Amino acid sequence: MTLRLLLLFACAASQTLFSQTNPNSDWKHYCFGFLNAHPDRKEIPQAEAMEIQKGHMAHMGKMAAAGKLLVAGPFMTGASPRGVVIYDCATVAEAQASTEPDPAVVNKRLSMEFYRMHSVPGMGEPYAAKAKADPKFQPAMVQFPFFILSKTDKLKTAALPPAVGQAHFQRSLRLMGEGKIRFFGRFEDSPEKLGVYVFNKMPMDEARKLIDEDELVKNGFASVHAIMWMAADEAVPGFK
Repeated sequence: MTLRLLLLFACAASQTLFSQTNPNSDWKHYCFGFLNAHPDRKEIPQAEAMEIQKGHMAHMGKMAAAGKLLVAGPFMTGASPRGVVIYDCATVAEAQASTEPDPAVVNKRLSMEFYRMHSVPGMGEPYAAKAKADPKFQPAMVQFPFFILSKTDKLKTAALPPAVGQAHFQRSLRLMGEGKIRFFGRFEDSPEKLGVYVFNKMPMDEARKLIDEDELVKNGFASVHAIMWMAADEAVPGFK
C-alpha cells in the first residue's frame, strides 16, 4: 500500500483513538500479548529456570511453525512486561488457549495480557517465508524503540477532538512512510492502554523526541512508556 493511499484513508478517519482506517484498507486484526512476570513468580534453582525457559522457547517455536505466532521478542530491562507476542488469530481467547501450554505459563513464570490490535499487514513476513524455505535460517535480532501509549485522565473524561485524532493518524502514517516507524497499532478492548508504536532502529532519545511530538501525547491525551524491544528484523513490518 502506498503512503498516498494511506493518507487518503486517514482523511476519511473517524474520531476513534488512532482514527479508524478505511474499511477497504488491507490493515489486519492481530492478537497482541504482553508477557508479564507472573504475580506468584518465585525464586527457583537456575537449572530449573533454564529448563522452563528451554520449554518456553520450544513452545513458541511450535506456535511459529504452525503459523499462529507471527512475532515475538523480549524487552531489554528484565522488568515487567518481559516481552511481546503477536498472534494471527480470530479472538483473544484463541491466543490465550495457544499460550496456556507454555511451560513458562504453566510454571507461573509468566502471565499473558492480550489485546485485539488493528495494525498494518505483513506481520511476521518475510521471516516466515525464509524460515519455511530454510529451516536453518537465522534472523537478524535487533533492538527497536518501543512505546506503549496509555490513556490519561484527560482522555478518560473528555472526547478526543476529531482534528487531534486525524492529525495523530496522518503524522503516524507519514513517519511510517519515511521509514522511521516500523508499525503502530491500536488496541480495541483496553480501558487503559491505547496501543503501541515500534520505531525503526535508532537511538531511544531520537525516537522519544518523535513520539513526544505526537498529537495525542503533546495535547495530554496519552502518556508514554518507553522501552527497548528485541525482535527478528525480518518479522517486523517495514523490513528492507
